[in-house]
Amino acid sequence: MSRSFDSGFTLIELMVVLAVIAIMTALIIPEMRGTLEEARLRSSARSLVAACEAANSRAITHNQRQQLLLEIRTGGYTLRSGADGQPQQANGAGDDAPIEGQIDSHVAMQFETGDAMEVEADKTSAPASRREPSPQRRPAGISFYPDGTADPATIVLRDQEGFRLALQIQSITARVRLVELPRH
Repeated sequence: MSRSFDSGFTLIELMVVLAVIAIMTALIIPEMRGTLEEARLRSSARSLVAACEAANSRAITHNQRQQLLLEIRTGGYTLRSGADGQPQQANGAGDDAPIEGQIDSHVAMQFETGDAMEVEADKTSAPASRREPSPQRRPAGISFYPDGTADPATIVLRDQEGFRLALQIQSITARVRLVELPRH
């Protein structure tokens, strides 16, 4: 009298595996919650850093002031040549054309000028001169000069979750420093 056993999993074994998967999912999902927002924020910061580096490089190479214009409301930016910020005639090199870009629409931008910037200040408590420009105001701008200097400025990027990054443009070296700010 031999009995043949079918090989397979018992119901208890399957329930244990499902319980382990549920526990692991419950632990992992909260950790991954901010990754998409953080990726958008960092990607926007990288694109602005690249625009600043291109402006500085062009200013030194062409011995002509370059201006990075920021449209705070829309998140757009444009790199222009010349003293008045208007596009100049290309010299055949092909790299004098205006560079335009857009940060992620889920990321808000704030612009501050000057050496003594208060990047920790909340937008609502900032003086009227430092708040986002009204639609009729000109875009904010940072000038990069042929001697390798730039206007001192800070660009604060904030995602929908309240995470913030500050891009601080150093006036003497025209380098951009990224600073993580406390969450709001």
